Amino acid sequence: MKLLDVLRVLREEGESFELIGDADVELTGVTNHTSQVRRGYMYVCVRGARFDGHELADDALERGAVALVVERPLEHGVPQVVVTNPRRFMGRVSSILCGRPSRALRVVGITGTNGKTTTTFMLRSILVGLGFKVGLMGTVVYSDGEEEVEADRTTPESWEVQGWMRRAVDRGCTFFVMEASSHGLQMDRLVDVSFEASAFTNLTPEHLDFHGTMEGYYQAKRSLFFDYTAPGGVRVVNVDDEWGSRLSSELRRAGLPSFSLSLLDPSADFFAAVEGVDMRGARAQVFEGGCLAGQLLVPMIGRYNVYNALTAYALARGLGFSVEEALRGIRELRRVPGRVEVRRLSNGAWAVIDYAHSPDALEKLISAAREAMGEGGRLVALFGFGGDRYLRNAWEMGKLAAERCDFVVITMDNPRFDDPMEIARHIEAGVVAGGGQGRYAIEIDRKEAIRRAVRFSRDGDVLLLAGKGPESYMIVGDEHLPYNEERALREVLEEEGLGLEVV
Repeated sequence: MKLLDVLRVLREEGESFELIGDADVELTGVTNHTSQVRRGYMYVCVRGARFDGHELADDALERGAVALVVERPLEHGVPQVVVTNPRRFMGRVSSILCGRPSRALRVVGITGTNGKTTTTFMLRSILVGLGFKVGLMGTVVYSDGEEEVEADRTTPESWEVQGWMRRAVDRGCTFFVMEASSHGLQMDRLVDVSFEASAFTNLTPEHLDFHGTMEGYYQAKRSLFFDYTAPGGVRVVNVDDEWGSRLSSELRRAGLPSFSLSLLDPSADFFAAVEGVDMRGARAQVFEGGCLAGQLLVPMIGRYNVYNALTAYALARGLGFSVEEALRGIRELRRVPGRVEVRRLSNGAWAVIDYAHSPDALEKLISAAREAMGEGGRLVALFGFGGDRYLRNAWEMGKLAAERCDFVVITMDNPRFDDPMEIARHIEAGVVAGGGQGRYAIEIDRKEAIRRAVRFSRDGDVLLLAGKGPESYMIVGDEHLPYNEERALREVLEEEGLGLEVV
């Protein structure tokens, strides 16, 4: 497609920009990463935290770029489009070059601090069970309905989002279910994505190094419902969360349709009354408009997964599917990689692999295990904390683990450019503040930390392996070193002469 044709469409739609040079060039793609530039690409000069794309334009041109998007004109002979927001402009161009694929899909977006991944997998299970082909994008995988690849980040750059949606359309998908991260929303990675439905799970302190305040974090999440979801679209909000309650009120005041869900307020549009939880899952009665609809069987531990299941159920109902269709899809969910994946050890202990890497997520995981485990067992928490992150959370996680668990194993989790032992000391300080003296150990090597937890365990104990979930790497410096929690656990058990059962 010619650049001049792309610009004509954008001009007709009210986009503001200045063109320098001749736009009669053929575009084959657009990106803001020089490593992704191919011949015929438009390179978008984005100013980031570590690099200014304007300084990398020479590299992009050498790789074959035929046009630039800039905030300030550069001394180059290729056409340049001068804009005030290169990221937003990149999203618009990406959408046009990909044929505006979201318009050919029924797109569902799920946002919130925790629960996004599990909810997307639950909704996909419902839709696939009904015979639909479904694209998926989130923290664990990107899928075009047939092929899956490991995700690089929750919501990738706009040209990747549009590219995967294009693939989903070409593969014959009807639905595209995706996690909408606060970074993705604030950094315009979802520009020109038209959402038919959206859901809010919860909001707890995270990413404050990026958003600055909880208010800034909330405003990024809020934009999904006000700026991206169609006026008559489906909006599902967890009103048991204080930020969700605020969002629900703001939606009502704006006259936008929305559904409330709750495990606490029977007057909510969708209400679940939990009947029981054990290490194999949870059971709840679901009510719609105050009337009993059916029994919800969630094959995952934790009341918070009842929230996730109720969110997926409410979305399915809002999208027009029956009670039984929604309930069956959740009941038949096979697994959510790295989310409360329960394993039974041959010594009678349980291991739970989970992605929990924030104070709120860890607290929910601990509460879920406490409720599900039998009498007499001990709870062991094994976790670290990511480098280049809000270190106060490391202290908080140590404190709550000491207060709620019988033993804590402090280890490593993606230290990035930080010293893993320094991070461990922050966690240790929290453990001591929580009264955990004499009930913790520090073992930076994560596989050896698992070995220590396994050797400590006995019949009825529950080992919480938190933080890594489905990841296949450990980020140390700028390297992604091979590591997978399930594989490490299996290797330790084999070396210790123990077996394992997938629950």
